Amino acid sequence: MECGEYPDCLKISQIVPVPKRSSPSMPSHYRPISILPTASKIFEKIIYARLSNFLNKNKLLTNFQYGFRNNASTELAVSAIYEIFLENMDKGKTTCAVFLDLSKAFDTVDHKILLCKLIYYGIRGKQDSFFESYLTNRKQCTKVNNYSSNFQTIKCGVPQGSVMGPLLFLIYVNDLPCASTFQTTLFADDTSLHLSHKDIKMLQLNVQNELDKVDTWMRSNRLSINYNKTAYLILTATCSQNCNFEISMNGVRIQQTDSINYLGVIIDNKLSWKLQISNLCRKLSQACGVVCKIRHFADIKILRLIYFSLFHSHL
Repeated sequence: MECGEYPDCLKISQIVPVPKRSSPSMPSHYRPISILPTASKIFEKIIYARLSNFLNKNKLLTNFQYGFRNNASTELAVSAIYEIFLENMDKGKTTCAVFLDLSKAFDTVDHKILLCKLIYYGIRGKQDSFFESYLTNRKQCTKVNNYSSNFQTIKCGVPQGSVMGPLLFLIYVNDLPCASTFQTTLFADDTSLHLSHKDIKMLQLNVQNELDKVDTWMRSNRLSINYNKTAYLILTATCSQNCNFEISMNGVRIQQTDSINYLGVIIDNKLSWKLQISNLCRKLSQACGVVCKIRHFADIKILRLIYFSLFHSHL
């Protein structure tokens, strides 16, 4: 660390493809799991503690980021936007909430841009050299059964499976809330943007203008939005849900939806929670069925494990 170098032997990873579906037939049907040397995890935990302490002490991370941080969670992120929606409804305002879908955000982080942002936040000198060494000259191969591919150099992205990766990504997207006047809520790369106005036409105009700014920021930072999976909600206390409201990004029309699954919680345009409760009841019913079927074959310790993993976690 005093020399500003990260050992090359700790930057080698093996990619193990794990099927995302029961009968995979294409490479995209697999999830790549990166396995790094154990020693690198120990080394990174030391660096993580120092960098995290520096960022928190100087209050450099935005308060709108709820991912991979102490005293933050998906519950707080959902609660934050829900309170905003309710407040706007109480004031008679219409809210447009856009939920962005980013394509492989962690894997497309530009190293040069990330290093520039680290310098901007005060990580300079040998510390900057250390992170440049940490990010560059990384190699990986893919291993399937007993066969391994040739090693290839990783030219972009934060190291998958690393301790430092999530924190570096938070630094990378830290200035996104400043790119527009949207009220922005982040959970790592899960991004919610919302604006409100009493006049629906003015709201549409404002949302479109600010979306163009966000799109420009994404392009400047080499991040890709999946426009076809990006969607928006119109929330209003009146009955004008079906108004002629159209917005687009990069010439692609963004689809309007009546409900959306955000961080595991279904939010609908009436804030009724009916869809969320129905979905939750279905999951809990399935969990009850599993426990019922195996209760005669497992002891109480095993049943408790199953309860907490399949039932309590959803509840």
